[in-house]
Amino acid sequence: MREKKLIDVRMLTEAGIVLAIATILSNIKLFQAPNAGSVTLASMFPLVLFAIRWGWKKGVFIGAAFGLLSFIIKPEFYHPVQFLLDYILAYGFIGLSGLALGKNTGKITAYLPSVLLAHILRALCHFISGVVFFGMYVPEGTSPVVYSALYTLSYMGPETVLSIVFLFLLWRPLSRLLKRQ
Repeated sequence: MREKKLIDVRMLTEAGIVLAIATILSNIKLFQAPNAGSVTLASMFPLVLFAIRWGWKKGVFIGAAFGLLSFIIKPEFYHPVQFLLDYILAYGFIGLSGLALGKNTGKITAYLPSVLLAHILRALCHFISGVVFFGMYVPEGTSPVVYSALYTLSYMGPETVLSIVFLFLLWRPLSRLLKRQ
């Protein structure tokens, strides 16, 4: 019982640190899209690492918590479904990075597909939100679907690449820390 509490305390402590680091990194913008969305200094990377270390379920919860924290810091609210799509679900999906798709969970290849899937699902949430809730603002004669797809890709593409690059660069030094102790 004592060890279970120690793990819970360690996990919660790491979650707090991860949320703080991800929040700081989310404010270091390499590119800011005109209406919303930005390319940050790999702000999703700490959430990805947390999910790999503690599993996808806890990762989804902490990702959603990050979305809620992001909303609290900079609230942009137009509709309850938009809030769910752009904050809770989009960032919650980043937690799916913790799905190990392979037998050797000590190797980066076990997590790359799930990291990519997690970012694609996040982008899909922003895309749907863009079409449904912001489609009326696209330039006349432009398809909201095409506009939202291009707009979402303009920041989610680089953001995904940065997360994967950081994962490759830091996997070896961090891999022993990723194992729960």
